[in-house]
Amino acid sequence: MNKSIKSKLKKYFSYPCIRSTVYNSRSFTLVELLVVIGILAVLTTAVIIVLNPADYLAQTRDSRRMQDLSLLNNSLQNLEVIDPTLSFGTSLTVYVSIPDSSATCDNLGLPSLPTGYIYNCVTITNLIKTDGTGWIPVNFTTQSVIQLSSLPIDPTNSASDGLYYTYIPGGSWKLAALIESNKFISAASNDGGGDPIRFEKGTDLSLVSNGPRLWLKADSLGISDNDPISTWNDMSGNNNNAVQSNVSYKPILKTNQVNGNSVVQFDGIDNYLIGGPTGISGTRGQTLFIVAKSLSWYGDPVAVVYLGSSTGADGQFKYFGFRTAPLSFWRSMGGAWIKFGEGFDQTSFKLIDQQDSTGGTNCSGGLYVNGAAYSYNAADGCAGTSNTDDDEYLIGASQGASNVEGFSNVQIAEIILYDHTLTTGERQSVEKYLNNKYALY
Repeated sequence: MNKSIKSKLKKYFSYPCIRSTVYNSRSFTLVELLVVIGILAVLTTAVIIVLNPADYLAQTRDSRRMQDLSLLNNSLQNLEVIDPTLSFGTSLTVYVSIPDSSATCDNLGLPSLPTGYIYNCVTITNLIKTDGTGWIPVNFTTQSVIQLSSLPIDPTNSASDGLYYTYIPGGSWKLAALIESNKFISAASNDGGGDPIRFEKGTDLSLVSNGPRLWLKADSLGISDNDPISTWNDMSGNNNNAVQSNVSYKPILKTNQVNGNSVVQFDGIDNYLIGGPTGISGTRGQTLFIVAKSLSWYGDPVAVVYLGSSTGADGQFKYFGFRTAPLSFWRSMGGAWIKFGEGFDQTSFKLIDQQDSTGGTNCSGGLYVNGAAYSYNAADGCAGTSNTDDDEYLIGASQGASNVEGFSNVQIAEIILYDHTLTTGERQSVEKYLNNKYALY
């Protein structure tokens, strides 16, 4: 540019009025940009709410749940440091954030607890008090540094939905809350606790809860492709590990089989894993979730998961056998079969979950395939009842008259077993966790 022109432009922009106009113009443009960004943010939020309002509201509730439990956990930790002699509650007790006139929550219809454990509830009058009479039996008022004006409770706080807080002491403690939303379900499954659908905070996450009795997932094994499996560790905290000491009978790990995740593969010849009692009885309800794929069809039924007797008689339950026709089925002992027309096949992994609501007749619970309700074939028999044996469980095979038999050729990514019938919300949360992980449907 010509030097004389540069000189004139420099002189022009040196006048105060011109300089102010330019700067104000730049500021105005920046303000406009910020306004547009703000409008877009509001519109984006509005679109999310309109497209999926239920999950958006669930996210809001879940966010509060995680904040509440973190606040309670921090307050308890501070109290423990300041006054270690303070009572933190009674061991073998599950304290519940729902009010009830019964001190042991008898009117709420809560799931059964392991032997020796009891529930504890307080009345609505005392529910949120922080002086030790509230639903958490800890006196937070003894120290002025603990800022709790009231005890938080679940935003829904409903037993029928499974949406409530629990506090379990035992030298240490654990707090838990059911997670509803897709966004935060991973926070529950990856928090280090034994429940894939509850956000857990505390100093001992292995303490008992309403979580599963058995949780086996292939991605926890930490071994390489085609490595044999000696122990499949139970992640529920109940130490119901599945083991195999005979090298000839060990299944193998196969990596990157379903949405990048590993599976345990059984050969259908002699591979199986075995564990001890699970706490599942034929006299009470149960819920099983399994993500798997069949690699073969069979002329006779075989079990993928077998629960019950090690004495030679049929056990309580055989889950998900196969026949030569494209038909899978679930069997509950007592001579009756429940069949359904899909289930596992040889083309894709599927999530199947089944509930027995009474521990009694075969068709008393719900059946779901990839999150959708599926009808039983009642004509094939629903009258049989389960026995009460709880000696062992097998994965990949079933117990015969005197030995293990009926091996299944199958790949299993994950198994979750509960000792009670789940609420609709709990079931859906487990389905969200598994589908988010394995991209099944």
